[in-house]
Amino acid sequence: MTPNSYRLQDYQDYLVFEKALSPLSTQSYMRDIKHFIAFIQKLERTGLKNLKLADIELFLKEPIPTSKPYSNTKTKLHSTTKTPATKQHPALTRTTPKSPDIFYKETSLARKAATLRSYFNFLYQEGEIEINFSDLIESPKLPQKLPTFLTQEEISNFLAAFPTQTRLDQRDKMIIEYLYALGLRINECRTLTIGDINLAEKFVTVRGKGDKTRLLPLLERLAEETKTYLTEIRPHFNPHKSLRKKSIQASSSDRYNTSIPGANTSIPGATSFLFPSRTGTSLSRVMVWKIVKKRLLAGGITSNITPHTLRHSCATHLIQNGADLRLIQEILGHANIQTTQIYTHIMRNDLKQAALHYHPFYH
Repeated sequence: MTPNSYRLQDYQDYLVFEKALSPLSTQSYMRDIKHFIAFIQKLERTGLKNLKLADIELFLKEPIPTSKPYSNTKTKLHSTTKTPATKQHPALTRTTPKSPDIFYKETSLARKAATLRSYFNFLYQEGEIEINFSDLIESPKLPQKLPTFLTQEEISNFLAAFPTQTRLDQRDKMIIEYLYALGLRINECRTLTIGDINLAEKFVTVRGKGDKTRLLPLLERLAEETKTYLTEIRPHFNPHKSLRKKSIQASSSDRYNTSIPGANTSIPGATSFLFPSRTGTSLSRVMVWKIVKKRLLAGGITSNITPHTLRHSCATHLIQNGADLRLIQEILGHANIQTTQIYTHIMRNDLKQAALHYHPFYH
């Protein structure tokens, strides 16, 4: 069969326009489907209509060797060297001991199953297959992984000692404060634009998964720091010196950026990202990851902490200070409350400690 016979382009359009998946999620889905098609072609199936459930089950049992992301923290953080492509290990099985570089994740198997269910649903709706295999595909039950987080004292001490001598220092501190104070994902943080900030009404517009937007409050401290950053620091990150001068002198009437010099993104060549690179371009996900990891290590936080840990810390500290679970769901942008319920372990631990400390039965 030709690639067109598998409706790959149509399926990709379906993911983007009907399911409204993010570019990264779409890439993951398409990568899994191409892997699946290559697999069934090896089985010499003449078409999708000749597929059997046993073929799908066999594919799902195939291990997925992957490179563990960002495992080498000793790598120079501003290196432009490309990471080598992941080597394939056909003999890798689930019982193979996990090495530092290659490991098999149950979550990958669950993702493969979810991808196939989506793909077969699409094909069935389009009349390409007579049996909707999506109803027959089971996902593995994943063990609940409790989130790691920093304590409130650790965060407070880390931010208090954060260096602010250079503009990069101040930009990096703002990135970390946005990740923690607003509970943002890396991609949500790096794609924020100046136009997303409303200092007059003190809120920020965040675009999350599936291009869904949510409004988050900019409370007094973060609003003041954002205003200072936009006025004194952000204009210097435009790509050309001439643009920097124009940007610093500019004044925007945009309702999101009232009286913020440098907010005029109509200047040719200027970038509108809130947290650009030193040359004015957008930061990549990996760049943000490296910035945060570098700063945490420099601040003495040497445990296995990632930018997502700051998001977990945000939710955990809200729980510890009495926030409602539904409120945390809105802040984090979770589509399902069940995703947010993972943080209830904090409440259970607090109740346990309270019982041990105060109840006479335990004394």
